[in-house]
Amino acid sequence: MKSEVPRLYAARSGTAGPRVVLLHGAGGCHHVWHYFVRRLGRSARVWALDLPGHCKSEPPPEHTFDEFLRILRLWFDEALGGAPEVVVGHSMGGLLALGLAAQEARIQRLVVLSAALRIPVQPRRRVDPQEVEDICRRIYHQERWIRWCVEHRSQVILSTPPIMLRDLEMVRQVDLRPLAPRIRQPVHLAVGRYDQAVTEPLVRETLNLLPSARLTRLEHSGHMPHLEEAARVAELIEEELQHVQGA
Repeated sequence: MKSEVPRLYAARSGTAGPRVVLLHGAGGCHHVWHYFVRRLGRSARVWALDLPGHCKSEPPPEHTFDEFLRILRLWFDEALGGAPEVVVGHSMGGLLALGLAAQEARIQRLVVLSAALRIPVQPRRRVDPQEVEDICRRIYHQERWIRWCVEHRSQVILSTPPIMLRDLEMVRQVDLRPLAPRIRQPVHLAVGRYDQAVTEPLVRETLNLLPSARLTRLEHSGHMPHLEEAARVAELIEEELQHVQGA
């Protein structure tokens, strides 16, 4: 009998310890978690997922937030034997982590990077070549990452792949504020000091609506702290794993 879950690819590591699932952001892949898969696998069982329709994973029947949540919950049961103890999500993946926590009491803790209960982005269908560096500066803070973005990501930015547009349109429509009372798990919110998408009012709103949430400001990052400050972000995740192991 065919599974209800599209085939999802995940990079894996670790043979013992808490289960950790890593969810990438809009237009992303599991590759952004390469450092974390290696490091966290020393003390946990780690899955860095390609979300439905991304990279090596099959597309979903519908590219909607609710459909992504449905698929992920089914995948948890089929692939992991149940919801993981810790979910880590970046940007769009952070929204998904929060949405999953509202539905899955079995999830014990969240690490939410560069996200809030809503991220009111404005998707752009066309980008002028002269705007590429400005866009990179809005995404990254550190100069070496800005230069890397200009050099290696310019064609992606200019072409604006359909998957990115679908992701950003989905993100634009998500508002998790009504679900906040159902998110009772500890939430570790980590936001770059120079993040231009997840602004201070959005962060404060999220902290006010989620009494279980605490904030870490990443002082050397923009919207991509898992790349710009990978070691520091890994430390935050390891802190949450210690709480799970000690429970």
